[in-house]
Amino acid sequence: MRRISFSLAFAFFLLLPTSVAAAECQFVLGFATLRDLVGHEIVGECLENEHHNEIGDSVQQTTGGLLVWRKADNWTAFTDGYRTWINGPNGLVQRLNTERFQWEADYAPGGGVVPPTPDLSPTPTLGQDSSPSADSFILVKQAIEGLPWVQDRVAPSETNDVVLLYQVSSGSQQVLQALTQKSWVRDGLTEDEYAVIAFLRDLTAVTNVRRDVAIAQSIVNMPFLNEFDATDFAAVRSLRLLHSSPDRSYLRQVLSHPALHDGITDHNRSLVAVLYWVVPHRAYLLNTLLSPAQVTVEERVITLPRSGEVRLAVVHTSPGTFPTLDILEHALRSQEEFMLEQFPRKFVALLVADATPANGGGNQSGIATIDPGLEEATEVIAHEVAHTYWSYGAQWLGEGGATLLEAVSSKGLARLPLEPLKPTCEFARNILELERIERDLFRGGEREDDLFSLGLCPYDFGLGLFLDLYQRLGDGPFRQGFRSLYVKLRDGAHDDVCFDLEYSICYLKFAFVQDASLQAAAIAEPIIDRWFYGSEYGPE
Repeated sequence: MRRISFSLAFAFFLLLPTSVAAAECQFVLGFATLRDLVGHEIVGECLENEHHNEIGDSVQQTTGGLLVWRKADNWTAFTDGYRTWINGPNGLVQRLNTERFQWEADYAPGGGVVPPTPDLSPTPTLGQDSSPSADSFILVKQAIEGLPWVQDRVAPSETNDVVLLYQVSSGSQQVLQALTQKSWVRDGLTEDEYAVIAFLRDLTAVTNVRRDVAIAQSIVNMPFLNEFDATDFAAVRSLRLLHSSPDRSYLRQVLSHPALHDGITDHNRSLVAVLYWVVPHRAYLLNTLLSPAQVTVEERVITLPRSGEVRLAVVHTSPGTFPTLDILEHALRSQEEFMLEQFPRKFVALLVADATPANGGGNQSGIATIDPGLEEATEVIAHEVAHTYWSYGAQWLGEGGATLLEAVSSKGLARLPLEPLKPTCEFARNILELERIERDLFRGGEREDDLFSLGLCPYDFGLGLFLDLYQRLGDGPFRQGFRSLYVKLRDGAHDDVCFDLEYSICYLKFAFVQDASLQAAAIAEPIIDRWFYGSEYGPE
């Protein structure tokens, strides 16, 4: 087992072609001069901009250590936690951190150090939140180097994880201390875990106008983060969105609510996960959802063939007993089977509340909403859940894909129409005309909700096109193309050549024509052109 030093871990960071830290900060004036004197390879790249601490010193953390201008001495220095370089009265000099020069304010006879006083040189413990010092830097270094995956070997893919933890320490060493004790941090970071820590970093960042260290400290110590799974990630994502809302009071309103007086626990984390989704349109529902007397939460963990373990939750705001959770599970199982691709989310929640401006429901990032009274509406539930897959491309494509999966979930393939649907859209004769209308709505400053003024047109055109392809291609070739279309859209595989009005139809042709067999392509291409351009039109 090879142990890698904290400084060496940051050396990997310097090799990356792009650096978020470097892009957002810079060295100026005395710190820039000192970096040139000491050497860029020793000081490293900046992790933040220069700023003042509470005793008037200027500090700036780097990937190699800490730059400091001490008010008491009026000199500029850099420390890597062991050595210190000072641009003092005699030019650049170097010493150990345990030593002092005679002209330094805390010099003791023999070259030692005068014990620091609170006004001159505080020495915080890792659990205290104060501005960085050489001593606190050593403690931070020890805490991060103590993580097993750092002790073993920091792979290039883990370099940003180390940098992230160091950035957390810049804003709050207390938050870092709590994180380094968590088992899910000690065994290495997943993408979701990284996102959670990044949110805590942003809450404590000195450059953040919405900085709130107390909230970060409160969240990291809540019981629900003792362990970590998809439900925890969804809860933190909801908190992050509440914090980023134009009204900054939402996050504090939630965290200070009596229902969460013990913090977020495993018992109420699913409820917290859906809270943000009412804010854009029905913010007054926050208090309703946080009232135990008005809300019922059902939870279940299922195992899907391709996705493995998936956590489900249904949040009811109406009294009664409903089969909603069973309907939700059936929708996931049937849709994953048809899509031939794992379900996009490991946590899926359904909120039954008047939370959306549209009749029926909505879906954002795996959190679906339906109106009260639709608890047993299989079609509505299946449609909103299907948008977890189909949330890319034009509205007609997303609604068409979701409506097809709705039919698969609620009716089964045997009950799909045998003949192509004939659109009854009163606004457009083909998909291209519909695309132009949608574009004009956006250019006119309309809200996304105003697209519902198009009525059933997106549903008719989207479902009609997919059913036409399904009936002509047959089950196997269609499902392969349908899956390929979803994966390509999800990954942005052809964004370099697909754009503007023909973005979605371009992806359709990649999935059903370019990547298909010659026989399937010959069938699919004229169908796609007919629905997009109309029988009397051709590509312009």
